[in-house]
Amino acid sequence: MATVTGLAEDELESLVVLTGTATFKKEKPRNLVLRRELASYIRKFEVPRHSDAEVYAAVQAIEDARHERSAETDRAHRLSLTKAAANPLCPVCGSQMTVRVAKKGVNAGQQFLGCTNFPRCRGTRQLA
Repeated sequence: MATVTGLAEDELESLVVLTGTATFKKEKPRNLVLRRELASYIRKFEVPRHSDAEVYAAVQAIEDARHERSAETDRAHRLSLTKAAANPLCPVCGSQMTVRVAKKGVNAGQQFLGCTNFPRCRGTRQLA
């Protein structure tokens, strides 16, 4: 998004808005909100980061970069999501993750995803 808008990564807030109703089994990530929570989420940022002109220019850049919706773009989007899910990235350093087996402890013998940068990075994820 930063390349499209011309804004720095740290100036952008990533947000996922769910419509409808949902109940969460686990604590939801802070950047995931229900539609009815959107206004209060935005208001919690007390200091405006950008002028109205900068916001307008960023919105225009996003609109200009948007692809026309078609069966082809839908297929490409689904394929990119499938590839991303098949190649999970480390939540700590962003490197590829690989399937590993715990050798000791309470999880000995169980598989998990471990960072390929081990031992420099000790990022792990549960195997879904």
